Amino acid sequence: MTRASDHRHKNTDGAIGYMGYEFAKRIGLAIATLYNKAGQPVAPTPESGQAGLATLAEIPADLRAFIPDPDGANAYPIVIYTWVLLNEHNHDPAKAAALKGFLGWGLREGQTIAPQLGYIPLPQSMVAKATEALDRVR
Repeated sequence: MTRASDHRHKNTDGAIGYMGYEFAKRIGLAIATLYNKAGQPVAPTPESGQAGLATLAEIPADLRAFIPDPDGANAYPIVIYTWVLLNEHNHDPAKAAALKGFLGWGLREGQTIAPQLGYIPLPQSMVAKATEALDRVR
C-alpha cells in the first residue's frame, strides 16, 4: 500500500490539470506544448508567455485584463495576469507605506528576477499603469 503523498509528482493516466507555470517548472512537472490560435505548437516559456501578454491592445483603467487565446504565432494560448486588490484609502499610514514599498519593489527590481522564479516579467506598459495605480494608494 502506498500513501497519496508518494504520488505527488506522478502523473495520473488520462488526467489533465492546471497549475501556474512557475510552480510546475519548480517541481519538474511535464508542461504541455499547445497549439495556439495561429495553429502553431508553442511550448510554455517566459518568451511565449510574454508574447501572449503583449497582445493586449489596451490596458483597462482598473488593470483587470483578460487575454483568452491570444493572437500571435509565438504566443502561448494560456496566459493571465495575477492581480493584487488594494484599497486606495488605507487607515494605517505605516501599513500603506510598507505595502507600497513592497509592491513598488516588485514593479521595479522584482521584474529583473521574475524569470529566475519562473514568472513572466510584466510588459512595460503594465508596469507603468500599475505604478500609477500604486501611487494613488494613501
